[in-house]
Amino acid sequence: MLFLHAAERARAQGATSLTIEADPQAEAFYRHMGAVRFGLTKSEIDGCRRDLPLLAFNLTNSGPLL
Repeated sequence: MLFLHAAERARAQGATSLTIEADPQAEAFYRHMGAVRFGLTKSEIDGCRRDLPLLAFNLTNSGPLL
């Protein structure tokens, strides 16, 4: 899975967490993967404003993510 591969690569390079600025429709996926919502950020694309969830994914757990 692409998300877990990216998380493994980030951890291998010394990252301890991933910060995710998610599409609201994708928030449930990231939360299912173990990310925790910690806030919102404002976004505007082509004049359309919306709030995007901010999530954190912990990379410090021992063992493989896959």
